[in-house]
Amino acid sequence: MIDLPPPKVVEERQVDLNSYLLRLSKRFEFEILPLFTQVQLKAHDDPHHRWNEIVRRKIALREGRVAIFGYGSLVNIDSAQTPRLNPTLGISSEAISTRRASVTFGFKRLFNYVSNQNEIPLEKSMLNVTYAEATVPLNGVLYDVNHEDFIKLCIREKGYDLISIPCVSWNSVLTQEADPKIEWAYLFICQDPNHLLHPNRPHLPIKRYVEVVFEGANSLDPAFLSLFKNSTYRTDGRRLFPWQGS
Repeated sequence: MIDLPPPKVVEERQVDLNSYLLRLSKRFEFEILPLFTQVQLKAHDDPHHRWNEIVRRKIALREGRVAIFGYGSLVNIDSAQTPRLNPTLGISSEAISTRRASVTFGFKRLFNYVSNQNEIPLEKSMLNVTYAEATVPLNGVLYDVNHEDFIKLCIREKGYDLISIPCVSWNSVLTQEADPKIEWAYLFICQDPNHLLHPNRPHLPIKRYVEVVFEGANSLDPAFLSLFKNSTYRTDGRRLFPWQGS
């Protein structure tokens, strides 16, 4: 069960943050992205090849570690360190210690990635992102991962491409910094129709997965959770909340 702060407090704060996020998105759209050539590393590429490409391009790489933007189960520390389906693919404690909330723009978070590993027939979907309008915010967390952790994440996130993105810290959003520092990272995005649910299929998000994701978001900040909820959608495009379950 997720404990939420009083709705009025969160709503008032969110209205204020939404105005800042809109201004920041315009800066991304007109000042940052035009100078940025996006790197895309395909899901079918060998994980070691993807790592070598990141090292070669030197984007989002610092002291032998690459920044990864997580927007789903990776937001939850326990899930990042000990994933339920395969605990051996958890990232190291050292990577966990670098976890920090972040925001990027131009992506929509939705439950359209199909999973066949759940026992409830209609609960099949997990989180993915699709490209969206430049003003759409996507909040998540960053981890700095080494080569070994990176390989584990690539195996864990089967079917997902990796793309480079600019982002800013959540603290910059909370304090509404006039000139926030831009940080580069890689984001997992699945674009393979073989792994995606059709919008008209009646599949629901996996309930336990939903709980894990939102427990992670709730552990960061009430306003972070509020934005997370308001920017998360079902396969058919409806907002996930109010949650109706199965």
